[in-house]
Amino acid sequence: MIESDHKQSLQEKRDFWRQQVLDWQKSKLSPKEYCRQRNLSKTRFSYWRRRFKPGPVPVALI
Repeated sequence: MIESDHKQSLQEKRDFWRQQVLDWQKSKLSPKEYCRQRNLSKTRFSYWRRRFKPGPVPVALI
């Protein structure tokens, strides 16, 4: 039960930050200003922004 709660909270965290990155992209604000206006950690925002950055598809998935 604790493991599923942990997984759920990780998914919720991913969902939250994914939405923040999407909202930031639509906002046309700088990352610094977006975080300031929403009281978000710029360090955490930058971390998640890099995680969600589109990139090449790994060869193993082709």
